[in-house]
This record gives sequence, structure tokens and C-alpha cells, in this order.
Amino acid sequence: MDLQKFKLKHVLFITTFLLGFTLNAQEEKILNIGDIVKIKAPQNRNYQGLNVPKRHFLVKQGERPNYKKINGVSAKVVASIKKNGQQIVTLERVDNKKFFIHRRLLTANFRKALQFNELEVIE
Repeated sequence: MDLQKFKLKHVLFITTFLLGFTLNAQEEKILNIGDIVKIKAPQNRNYQGLNVPKRHFLVKQGERPNYKKINGVSAKVVASIKKNGQQIVTLERVDNKKFFIHRRLLTANFRKALQFNELEVIE
């Protein structure tokens, strides 16, 4: 009797463990090169998943630090790599303008940017 309960507990544990992995794999979106995303405003003052230059770097380069100007901008994925299990994407504006005075490209941790609602997948 105790052996059957023991086996049943192990079977239930293993199935829930494997089910959790399959659900996790299905939820994760992957961006491909050429996909279009829209940059949204950060939830707090700074971006968490999108790698933007720090304010003092922008000032040194002769630009006023204004992150609001990239809010709502459509960007195209030009490169995508996997690093430590995370998808790192390189973004370029669709209209071929610069994001900032010396920045034509931005990088983003895609999972983190989605989690903090900083990127929205359009296509």
C-alpha cells in the first residue's frame, strides 16, 4: 500500500514538472530577423530590457537626454543571438533615422523587454 502511494506521488511530481517545462516553452516568443516591433515607454524612469545610452553619455555627446522621443517608434530586428539562454536582439528604426545622435542601433533583452512591456511585437 505504501509503495503504491510512493510511486503515485513520484509519477504526479514528474508529470507536473514536465508539464511546467512544456508550458514555459510554448509561452516564450522568439523574434526573427526582419520582424517589426514598437518601442513603448518604460514603466518606471529607466528601461529595463532595452539597452539605451545613459543620460550622462548623451550629454557628453551633445544631446539632450530625452528618452520620450523613442516612445512609439517602430523598429526592425536586424540581428538576433542567444546569450545565456536569453534572446538578445539588435533593433534599427524602420525609417532609417538614428535613435539618438550617435546611435543607429539599439539592443534589447527580448524576454525582459516583453516582461516590462517596453516592446510590442507588430509583425
